[in-house]
Amino acid sequence: MYIIKVRNEDVVAIVDNNIVFTADDNRVIGILIGDCLYGKSKVMVGKIFNSTVYLINGEIIGKLEVSSQHKIKTIRKDHLAEAWSILTGVKEHTTKWIVEKNTWSKVGLVESLN
Repeated sequence: MYIIKVRNEDVVAIVDNNIVFTADDNRVIGILIGDCLYGKSKVMVGKIFNSTVYLINGEIIGKLEVSSQHKIKTIRKDHLAEAWSILTGVKEHTTKWIVEKNTWSKVGLVESLN
């Protein structure tokens, strides 16, 4: 199980079975295909490398960490349906080159994926 923390160290997302959930209410907000992050818009929003989540523009939107404390109790059918909807809507499968920056995005992770 993985978590994504923002700049102030708050946990905003949980990644379980390549599905990205909000940490507070376990809503599906995106999926991971390899190291590429896709949101509800079904386009690549960002990429994860070196345990950092970057937007396409290279700004940081989170830090990825392993966690055994944060868990999705049950992945329900509606969770799977939402994740499947994102996955089947992805048409662009090539990854974009991201030039990483050391600046944090003013746009949050949840907003980027919705």
